[in-house]
Amino acid sequence: MFKVENPLLVDSEGGFSVYYRNKFLYSSREPRKRVEKQAKSCILRENTLIFAPSPLLGYGLDILIKNLPPNCHIISVEADEKLMSLSAKYIPQDLKKSPYFTLLYTDSVEKVVKVIHDLGVWNFRRAEIVILSGGFTLYGKVYRNIFSSIQREIQTYWQNKMTLIHMARLWIDNIFFNLCSLPESHSLKEFNIHKPVLVAGAGESLEDSLHLIEKFRENLFILCVDTALPVLLQSGIKPDLIVILESQFINLLDFSLCNDHSIPIVCDLTSYPGVVRLFSGRKYFFLTSFAGTKLITRLKEAGLIKIILPPLGSVGITAVLIALSITKGYILLTGLDFSYKPGKPHARGAASHIKLLSELNRFKPMGLYDSAMKRSIIKVKDKSGNYCVTDLVLYSYSSSLRDITRENPRIFDLSKIGIETGAVRCTDPEKLLAGVNRVYTEQLTADINYSLSKEEITGFLKKEIELMEEIISLGNKIIFSYENRFPDENLFRLLKECDYLYLDLPDTPPLPKKEVSFLARCIISANHYKAQIDKALCILTSR
Repeated sequence: MFKVENPLLVDSEGGFSVYYRNKFLYSSREPRKRVEKQAKSCILRENTLIFAPSPLLGYGLDILIKNLPPNCHIISVEADEKLMSLSAKYIPQDLKKSPYFTLLYTDSVEKVVKVIHDLGVWNFRRAEIVILSGGFTLYGKVYRNIFSSIQREIQTYWQNKMTLIHMARLWIDNIFFNLCSLPESHSLKEFNIHKPVLVAGAGESLEDSLHLIEKFRENLFILCVDTALPVLLQSGIKPDLIVILESQFINLLDFSLCNDHSIPIVCDLTSYPGVVRLFSGRKYFFLTSFAGTKLITRLKEAGLIKIILPPLGSVGITAVLIALSITKGYILLTGLDFSYKPGKPHARGAASHIKLLSELNRFKPMGLYDSAMKRSIIKVKDKSGNYCVTDLVLYSYSSSLRDITRENPRIFDLSKIGIETGAVRCTDPEKLLAGVNRVYTEQLTADINYSLSKEEITGFLKKEIELMEEIISLGNKIIFSYENRFPDENLFRLLKECDYLYLDLPDTPPLPKKEVSFLARCIISANHYKAQIDKALCILTSR
């Protein structure tokens, strides 16, 4: 074999092959026929994004396009500049102009993801990889990484969509009711912690840290997640601040053992209002940007919400972000395991553990194994190199935490079990806790002008009611009369402004849709939210 620096077309029986970097990238015999046979054998499904890396001369792509089911698209990515020049020259023009085909020269995941969003990620339910040339082997790691990112992007979109379908209405309701508590709230920026902040999650490793927390209690500011509260209280440890994220009433169980309702709380504006009302101490609010709704934009413009956090899904990770915002000193992690023993999802003493013990009997002695087994369980290596049990959701949370803690020298992990957090590993927690007892002189910026009046909240809620009433009035005229045409431009504008009306609908973008059936469902939502905002106003005026 002879070495060539540029791709070389080799004429063979049945078409050209490509010789590059001391190898044939197509078969040296009947290259076109072999690739076309492979393309014909591909079983494709509707709503599939097909990733065809390193297309070279484009063999087989015409057959794939011809056999494409509805709502499918082919993305071909070439990571080699010289091979891209070859593809640009020899792939037929009619193929490159096809609306079902995209050719990219890149090794960047971000560029490919951008193309997917331009195409509309909601058009695809899955991704398939079809390898039609040996060019894949030259940059296998790059192409596999791109394909994994494509799969993850599609999966994430539909996971988020399903979450919104199930939870969006509850989140919006909770926002309106929790606005009633804003006049009595305070700014998180008033915190200026001069000692290490310990973030306590509810994982099993919290049990091993309790004796250390008790011993060094006076030297720590304890920031605990709601699920970890009963575990701490049963050990006689009162936290300094509780992070609350859960939007459903089941969250009340975490506070069933709490008799001291003066403990300060920091809540998501979407959290369950009953928990917020339960506490009489200082309250702090933030908002998770669970969707790109204009309601969040209006809340921010009105000055009603100061802190907006990304949708992390995990109260533990949210607690870490809050810890980073209230101190410039050391942050210590415990209980953030993101793994569990089957049948024991949280530390001993957590609400789920107490509930489990109370339900055990001779007919049900197995604990929470049934619910644990319903998840897609995976085994990954823990901090000690052994394997631990987790699931896809928890594992994705651990990845999010590592993105935050990576290369941050002031975040330490006290736990010895669970998935790697990315924080600085602590081999001797007691020595660390004894050594970090120091005062931090660096000051945080205080928000001295933080003040929200009842009148501001009332004005905001009344404006939202006016929007609902206008949508209901205009919409009913269209639905119950044949004299008006749809879409009414003013109504269409209002629907765009109140996009939370259709957050929980399964319809895919672009939204809103110019359909009477879609309008009818939006009117149902508008009636619901109008009633909820009316209730919130009654609560606010009665305080």
